[in-house]
Amino acid sequence: MDVGKLDKRVIVKSVSKTADGYGGYTDSIGTVKTIWANVKKVSGKIETDNGKRSQSTQIEIICRTKAITFDLKTYVLQVEGNATNYRINDIVEEEYKYFDKIIATKIS
Repeated sequence: MDVGKLDKRVIVKSVSKTADGYGGYTDSIGTVKTIWANVKKVSGKIETDNGKRSQSTQIEIICRTKAITFDLKTYVLQVEGNATNYRINDIVEEEYKYFDKIIATKIS
């Protein structure tokens, strides 16, 4: 992987729950880090469940290994310029040195 292909900024966000004082919880999302990555759409399956159609979009993110210094599986990703949030499914060490591949699915 050529470093010049890391042309998209990916925002790593943390989701935290806080008590709302009425017995429930409120989710809040805060930015943890921004990393440079190569982002590709891998699949966009359209599924039907009980007569309702939905699209499950999956993306592949390749970034520098040093950019990931913490466990990303508890975080949410957002590609800059796109308001869609993605949940991380898997993190795989790439065959290339110094790069990791992240597989993520769109959160609806």
